[in-house]
Amino acid sequence: MGDAFRPTSWDQVVGQDRAKKLLSVLATSATKRGSPMVHALMTGSAGLGKTTLARLAAEACGVPICETIGSNLQSPEQLASILLSLKPRQVLFIDEIHRIPPAVEEQLYPALEDFKVATVTGGGSSSPLMKSLGIAQKETRLEMVDVVPFTLLGASTLSGMISAPLRSRCQMVPLVPYSVDELRQIVANAASRMGFHISDDGAMEVARRSRCAARHAIQALKFLFEYCTAEGVEPTLEVIDAAFDLKQTDRWGLTAIDHQILQILRSSRGPVGLSTIAMRVGESEDTLERAIEPYLLQQGYIEKTPKGRILGESASTVLKEVAA
Repeated sequence: MGDAFRPTSWDQVVGQDRAKKLLSVLATSATKRGSPMVHALMTGSAGLGKTTLARLAAEACGVPICETIGSNLQSPEQLASILLSLKPRQVLFIDEIHRIPPAVEEQLYPALEDFKVATVTGGGSSSPLMKSLGIAQKETRLEMVDVVPFTLLGASTLSGMISAPLRSRCQMVPLVPYSVDELRQIVANAASRMGFHISDDGAMEVARRSRCAARHAIQALKFLFEYCTAEGVEPTLEVIDAAFDLKQTDRWGLTAIDHQILQILRSSRGPVGLSTIAMRVGESEDTLERAIEPYLLQQGYIEKTPKGRILGESASTVLKEVAA
């Protein structure tokens, strides 16, 4: 979601009422105590507003936010450098936190509990951290140094990959898919900011194609605006259909790749592995699991089994209409 369309206050956030209330309570409590907000982990599929909520929580606490991505933290030294640069009560937001390597995550635990971080200095000592860094033990030693009290806000699209030790140190804040009506409101609000007139029925049609995510809703609206501008037309229902036909997105929000996946599962005699699907549609397994599958699973178009993916019951309606 572009920054111009991000809510700037709790009241502007459409949906996510439970997550919004949880974070608001934690931020208010921290402000009254004059202490850092408790650590929290936000979970849910991509595009539900985790980054937006993290920024609003930091703003509610009156502190700056430092943002990074789990895959960028490849060594304990990188994490230590960030932790030592934080200001008192600052929020450290780590997106896709499940991607932090185990050795780096272990470095995080003492920081969360005791506000201490391990650093390597000259001398001689022995430690797992030094071995993981490949540092000669005779020339270095491990030293625990203080970091300022801070708040960790993590976000993950794959909650099952978050380790139990990390979960136990944080408040869990689950985000849920948006309803179509919530997405309609998001589309209408964004269109108003753009000065793009669209009817309630038109906003609903865009919402239906938004895969239960605010980010997709904004992207879909932006594309419709570009289409209408280029063609010199108003966003009537017929125009919306034509625009999304060009984009190969049907009225359920399914793309050409989604339909490929459904056809693969329909024609198979049993469960199909993720690697096989990825190879046949020309996408990486990571992209399928993080960006494409969540919506198909939510809507019941596909199902996961121990042996692979199978066609879900909800796919029958889609496939019948496509065949017709």
